[in-house]
Amino acid sequence: MTTMAELTRRGIIGIVKVKHPPVNALSYGVRKGITECMKKAESDPAIQAVVLCGDGRTFPAGADISEFGGKFAEGPDLRSVLVTIENLRKPVVAAIHGTALGGGLEVALSCHYRLMHTTARTGFPEVALGILPAATGTQRFPRVTHLANAIEMITSGRHITAKEAHSKGIVDKLVSGDIIQEGVTFANDIASKPYRHLMVSTRPVIGAENAQHIFDEARKRLASRAVGGPIAPMMCLKAIEGAVKMPTFEKGIQHEADLMYLLMTSGQARAQQYAFFAERAVSKWELPDGKTNSRNTKPKAVKTAAVIGAGTMGTGIAMTLLSRGIPTILIEQDQKFLDRGVAAIGKLIAYQVNKKRITKEQAQKLHTLLKPSLHYADLKDVDIVIEAVFENMDIKKTVFRKMDALCKPSAILASNTSNLNIDEMAAVTKRPGSVIGMHFFAPANVMRLLENIRGRQTSGETIATVMDLSKRIGKVGVLVGNCYGFVGNRMLHMYGAEVS
Repeated sequence: MTTMAELTRRGIIGIVKVKHPPVNALSYGVRKGITECMKKAESDPAIQAVVLCGDGRTFPAGADISEFGGKFAEGPDLRSVLVTIENLRKPVVAAIHGTALGGGLEVALSCHYRLMHTTARTGFPEVALGILPAATGTQRFPRVTHLANAIEMITSGRHITAKEAHSKGIVDKLVSGDIIQEGVTFANDIASKPYRHLMVSTRPVIGAENAQHIFDEARKRLASRAVGGPIAPMMCLKAIEGAVKMPTFEKGIQHEADLMYLLMTSGQARAQQYAFFAERAVSKWELPDGKTNSRNTKPKAVKTAAVIGAGTMGTGIAMTLLSRGIPTILIEQDQKFLDRGVAAIGKLIAYQVNKKRITKEQAQKLHTLLKPSLHYADLKDVDIVIEAVFENMDIKKTVFRKMDALCKPSAILASNTSNLNIDEMAAVTKRPGSVIGMHFFAPANVMRLLENIRGRQTSGETIATVMDLSKRIGKVGVLVGNCYGFVGNRMLHMYGAEVS
């Protein structure tokens, strides 16, 4: 097996670097490599402190998802690796860049110090997979950040910035330079200082004096969403509760493991993990010719967009584009309808502010990115136009003729149709290769699924561009063929037939 971690030395500092591209996932080889390197560093008298880091673009980003549901190779499990790191007879500094999610954050929490690059992100996303952070994450995390913070982050799966991680006490220092050199410099400063008191497993839970109130409030919040929904958030809460109520750290770990077993054997975890892998699989598309695919086709840049139609779907699509920083023109044929559409977008933006999802300054920027217009001529410079007019083929053909005549030759012409023939629309243009369907689901600014419908002549470049844009605007883009109802509505029709 290729070495997936290496030990080098800079003066008195040992550097354990994980080398498992692209994201340094914590596979068997990585776990084994970290363990071996740590033991070598411990036995080397020239090394007084250790920096743990990741090669390439990130610190160990998390668990190896290919091991989910399968047999683990023999060797150290992640909890054993963490014990090795924490009990090392020399201080260990986690030097975090890129992303440290789930198991990656658990690794960092086993280190005695944590440095984080200002561009890095961290969090516990396990709840989205129907599980919990089961390599001591639910036990360690409330010992470095306040109990309320730990509950919110673990039960939501929310990722946070380096700045927020530092403000919550999760990391000790933010750095902006070379992460390894910064780690070495920091390690030199602390190499001779006492560090055993920094072992997270020996610390008290922060906020334990108000634990009952905090748990009661969290339970109420989660219970309001739990009926018929996922059980993982509540199981995460129960595991964190063990950090407070169990008599020892070890008992808390066993409690965590018991709850993890219940989740892993539940149908929900299997379903959520299926969805997780499915979402990643659909990004890898290939045309029937077997030659054009997501690996060999480069997307065009989309810097500007336009939406035709300021109704419910049009305003939702425009809001989606605006929220990702894409300047968007909203076209209508009537001032009254245009004003109504702009007002609807204004309400959507205000809602985001009220929910504290964006600041007032960010809201103002969204307003400046929107350009309402009654003139199709304003489409001349946009990179993509998405029509969201009434679901009538004659109307859509009229719109496509106008788009084709007025848009620049490189522009993509897309339809938000839910069932009409894409080829029929493409036939009225001189650029059928640039015509594609983009079927958003209502409400368009909320629903994540986006059906991208290829016509007979839709080019690979057009498909690549729309699939890339789907991801950029936070959607799960699925490439489908051109037939009545496509995939989503064909399934819905069958459900309806069974019900009736």
